[in-house]
Order: sequence, then C-alpha cells, then structure tokens
Amino acid sequence: MRSPVQKLTSLGRFHYLTAGLIAILCCLPAAGLWWLWEGGGVKDSAELLPWLGPVMETIGIVLLVDGWILALLLALAGSFIRKRKHRTFCLVVGALAIPHAPVGSVLGAFSVGILMRPDVEALFYTTPVTE
Repeated sequence: MRSPVQKLTSLGRFHYLTAGLIAILCCLPAAGLWWLWEGGGVKDSAELLPWLGPVMETIGIVLLVDGWILALLLALAGSFIRKRKHRTFCLVVGALAIPHAPVGSVLGAFSVGILMRPDVEALFYTTPVTE
C-alpha cells in the first residue's frame, strides 16, 4: 500500500501532465471550427447561413479559453498539491475538471477521492513542504 505522501506526489505530477494535455487538446475544436468557418468542406460559401460563422467563431473561442483556464488551474493545483497547501482550492479544481472528459474526468475523480481521505487531509494541515 502506498503512503499518502506518495499518493500526493503522483497526484501532483498527474495534474501537471493533464494540464499540458488539455492545453494542447483544447486547441483542436477551435481549429476545427475555424476551418469550417472558412468554408472547409463546403464548395459554395453562399450555402452557409450568414450567422453561422460568428457563432462557430464564438464557440471555438469559448472552448479554447475554457481549456487554457482549466490547464492553468490544474497546473496551479498540481503545484499546491506538491507543496501541500490550499486543499480546498485543489478539491474545487478537481471537481471542475470532471466535466472535461475523458482525461479531466479521471483526474478529477481521483483528485477528489484522494484529497478527501483523512490521512491525506492531515498532511495539508501539518507544516507545508518547501521546495
């Protein structure tokens, strides 16, 4: 059985890994919607509805910003987990990651499960780790 310190170290690393993965993968929907907006796959651009371009642009930008914000929050939570500080922030970020399937769902569920354990919670209320 792994100790709580080892679990927190692994969880912090997975937060960093997932943050990088989400930061990269969140660009794909934005790029795809931009390609469609530019007329990709449509021979005659007159077939497109006039309001469809701005709607796709807005959706792409929202998905891109959402992914980058989540990646930033995950990296910050990974840093806090490694330093054993701000447990509530890490729990909230883990819960926010759950709707971002499939990677965020797995990480969020494990984060909440591990951070709610009493032995792990006690580590956050002892002296923080300095690096």
